[in-house]
Amino acid sequence: MKDLPRKRPQSYFSTSSVLYYATSPPLSVTKTTPMSRLLETMVARGFRRVFVATASSLLEGVVTPMEVVKHLFW
Repeated sequence: MKDLPRKRPQSYFSTSSVLYYATSPPLSVTKTTPMSRLLETMVARGFRRVFVATASSLLEGVVTPMEVVKHLFW
């Protein structure tokens, strides 16, 4: 899947900008999202980081695969 080129809409950001590669709207989960669902979402969409936000869209943190591994072995 990584070898396939992604089709992107025309963007006004340069390829050196983070905003060029970001998804819109950004993917976020809540603290109560089960770990299994979080992992399924990360794998299905190919994301390496997922935002954790409140119901009012206030950012609380970011989940990475390393944090998932730490949680599973803790």
